[in-house]
Amino acid sequence: MKRQPNFQKLFFDHFNGPPKKVTYEVRQDSNRYHDLVFLSSLIHDARLKLSDVVRQKKQVSISINRDCWELGIVKRNGIGELYMANGKLTFSPAKSIQWHFQRKSKPDEEELWIGGIWLNRPSRNDLRSLIIEGHGWDCEIILKDEDIRIVLEDIEVPYLYSQKEKSINKTLKRTRKRRRVA
Repeated sequence: MKRQPNFQKLFFDHFNGPPKKVTYEVRQDSNRYHDLVFLSSLIHDARLKLSDVVRQKKQVSISINRDCWELGIVKRNGIGELYMANGKLTFSPAKSIQWHFQRKSKPDEEELWIGGIWLNRPSRNDLRSLIIEGHGWDCEIILKDEDIRIVLEDIEVPYLYSQKEKSINKTLKRTRKRRRVA
């Protein structure tokens, strides 16, 4: 078998280092489909709710909570743990957005998990379908084929879930202590 690039090594090398916010924009040039593979890796297993999807004029924004696969799995007490971060996906110029569910009703408050993302070839009318897919659902965003912008932006530094819980508990203890003193 011929030697091939190690995608995982490229991915980890690029995002290597201490946890930091990620801003990742898919390029317009011939790197677009490679960038989409990286983006798909960054948002794989991210969670969202339908209420976290906003369409304003020509832009669709989706708030997500993502597992930070680019930081690898951290072993703590023999258990693997991933970093996580809240972020936002932005797509423009958007013409429309459609949701498809295998079930008959929309899961309005259900957490949807992202499996992957891809961009279809342009149609005759210079539109493209961007597909975000998950288990039992997909979201199709119709984009104009001119100057497509696809961006992932973290809104916080990635954290281990176990650390977040400790931080929340410390804040609660301080609040309770202040209430007792007052």
